[in-house]
Amino acid sequence: MNLALPHELDADQRRKLALSFVQEAFVSKGMVADVAIHAPVLEKGDHPHNHHAHILLALQQATPEGLRRVKTREWNSDRGPC
Repeated sequence: MNLALPHELDADQRRKLALSFVQEAFVSKGMVADVAIHAPVLEKGDHPHNHHAHILLALQQATPEGLRRVKTREWNSDRGPC
């Protein structure tokens, strides 16, 4: 998943916003998320406002014992995890 981040915020504010969103939307439901936050690379021709994050989600629910062996299928439904 890609998440656009406001260019008007500084790097720390963008990081906090992205992590807060991921925590509320996914981690609070038991999902495991990997977040990579990127600033635009002007030398590669990126638009200077193209701050964004990539979010990878595991379909196994996290429990105190570790990840469940079975995927949580409703997270992969047409309605999505939220």
